[in-house]
Amino acid sequence: MTRALYSTLAAQFTLALACLLLSPACRGQGVTQPKFNTASEGVRPADVEAAVATLCSASDITHAKDGSISGCKTCPNGTDYQGTTNNSWSLYATSPGHFTSAKDDDLLIDGMGCDSHAMSWGGTYVFSLKEGKPSLLQYDKGLDTSQCFKAANPDGRDFLVCRTGSTFQGQTSETIFVANFDSKGNSDTANLLTVTNAEGACDASTTEYAENPDIRDVKFTYNDSKALTGLTITAAAKVVKCPSVKNGKASGKPSSSVKVFELGFVFDGRTFNVAPGSMPAFTLLNSSS
Repeated sequence: MTRALYSTLAAQFTLALACLLLSPACRGQGVTQPKFNTASEGVRPADVEAAVATLCSASDITHAKDGSISGCKTCPNGTDYQGTTNNSWSLYATSPGHFTSAKDDDLLIDGMGCDSHAMSWGGTYVFSLKEGKPSLLQYDKGLDTSQCFKAANPDGRDFLVCRTGSTFQGQTSETIFVANFDSKGNSDTANLLTVTNAEGACDASTTEYAENPDIRDVKFTYNDSKALTGLTITAAAKVVKCPSVKNGKASGKPSSSVKVFELGFVFDGRTFNVAPGSMPAFTLLNSSS
């Protein structure tokens, strides 16, 4: 999806501020937000503090009312607007895990406010903790890990299943995607499902379409050995049934009803694939090319 790249810091600040005021998760503005926050479980505040201290000076670090770090007053290194004070960087999520290898401890820090609209306003810092202190491996611009579940690959490396969202030219989209990381902290992402609130229309080739689809939940499935076998995405939409067309004329009027879908994905140890029985619903709901 093409996104506008704004040319001045003033425009960037205005848009980012408006986005923050409108939504607690700017990148998913205007959409229902599943509780994708389980990836943060087990994070050590001391690790977060030490990691952010490598990004921002002590005088620039900001704190929430509970004393936890909330961000930086100056844009940190690696961001589009690093070193500037016209924008501020907000910490949105922290995810501990074994992302770069099965044995090493890593920490992902998601933040926004210092990158362009083209980069979804922010990105994710990848830190290694294997030497007992944070070492920055990578800053993945545009990678939104603010709402994620965590699971393990067969080789023991952790990966994330995340939800992200965006609004472009009045259309709001939300996506469920998978993020894996290599030994250097580079991310490799794959979209599982993208839904868009664009309205459809009946024509000679359309029998039905989905309006305003909404992703509600994601659940992992495991076998008796507790090995990951797949996941299920729950989504709802207003499904419009189109009348048949004969000789260029519709034989009736469209009818609609709200339906809830459970889309199954099978995990083969490397990738998630749409289960055959879920393909009709996937085709109806998925809007990515």
